[in-house]
Amino acid sequence: MPNDTSVRSVWNMICPSCQQDDTLDVQTHVMVRITKDGTDVQESCDGSHEWDDNSKLLCASCGWTGTVNDAQIAHQQNPVHERNR
Repeated sequence: MPNDTSVRSVWNMICPSCQQDDTLDVQTHVMVRITKDGTDVQESCDGSHEWDDNSKLLCASCGWTGTVNDAQIAHQQNPVHERNR
């Protein structure tokens, strides 16, 4: 049975430029443990991360940049588009 789960179906976002849904990087606020070697999200007691509609978004596929809200609007304008896999 195919897995119908995608960024499009879970988060209601796609790239407005190339319509990809699995290459979106979101800028978040994240809690990390500070270590002598840098930082480690896995060691943190609270490794949560947060973003909102105004958070910056980047598409690693085509280089588009915008906001989460922009990607949500693109999803609303293309409700039946499914990427060929």
